[in-house]
Amino acid sequence: LMKGAIFLLLLCIGSVLGLNPEIRELTGPDGWIVDYARIIPEDILTELNRLITAVEHQTQAELVVITTDEFTIDSIGEVPMEIYSKWGVGKSGTETGVLLLILNKDRGIILVSVDSYLSPTFRQKVIDTIMNPPLKAGRAGEALLVGVYTILQEMEKPFMKGSQSSVLSSSMAPGKLVKIEII
Repeated sequence: LMKGAIFLLLLCIGSVLGLNPEIRELTGPDGWIVDYARIIPEDILTELNRLITAVEHQTQAELVVITTDEFTIDSIGEVPMEIYSKWGVGKSGTETGVLLLILNKDRGIILVSVDSYLSPTFRQKVIDTIMNPPLKAGRAGEALLVGVYTILQEMEKPFMKGSQSSVLSSSMAPGKLVKIEII
């Protein structure tokens, strides 16, 4: 059921992003990540899907990541909000969906969420201090790994009860794949 829903979401993205049919046919569902720009190394793609799935199973919160070469920050307009709405990011009846969009042309980052779930201040911190440095240096996989991990940690917080531990244990920290300290 989940894979079918993701496939339907992927079909919608092609029309929303205006991608040509050849790209839509070549790009199939790949967990929570749609790497149209083909910038995520396979080991990091696997790790991202593992981390997102672990948090989704624990919390029912959803994070969708899209990379694209089709837009720049100046040309993107309302597309992120359209994707967020049309894809139905987050479980029905909740406000726990997050969309992370990487615009490969100008290395732009857009993070969409309901303000009461991930605050604008938090989203800006993730973009400016955690993801931008490695992304601007051409290390998209690293930027996504540390950014997604940080976002997932924040997404988990409203669901933590008492002494319940995070599904993102220290053994899952992205330092195993990249040498970077999370702020």
